[in-house]
Amino acid sequence: MKNLLESLCGQLIKDIVLRGVVDTDDEPVVFLPKYDRVYLVLENFTIEMADDDSEGKVRIRASIVNEVCAVVNLDEGQLPCQCSIGSIAFANPLAENRIKRVVAYNPDGNAYRAIEIVLTSDQILFFDPMFFNGINLGGVEQKAVWLANEEQHVAVIFGDA
Repeated sequence: MKNLLESLCGQLIKDIVLRGVVDTDDEPVVFLPKYDRVYLVLENFTIEMADDDSEGKVRIRASIVNEVCAVVNLDEGQLPCQCSIGSIAFANPLAENRIKRVVAYNPDGNAYRAIEIVLTSDQILFFDPMFFNGINLGGVEQKAVWLANEEQHVAVIFGDA
């Protein structure tokens, strides 16, 4: 995974996508996001940030995927869908949101306790898998909360320090 995280440096993030379902029994139809995965749509590939709670540990794992994975366990009246959140997550969605640095916290095999992406604009995207429902995507504030709750941390930095 280190090579993957290192290869993200310099990449342009075109969008950030959540997967989920819509419940067609509701009016209006309600989008129910699934927070176990967050997708970064880059220029040439898509990265899946997945919640990994195997071995009784809460971690995050990144991998290259061909597309956003649809939710497969659907209840009656539900349809799989996805939602673009880049226009909400980026401080300036119209800017070139290019990755300057990736910081991975507390490596544990091929997974991490948290992943931070710093854009060339210095905006921070902080992926925290400790969120109750899965991965919480936040900024500098989320990073501060995570650091305050993590007893000790080791940071592995990829890109400009």
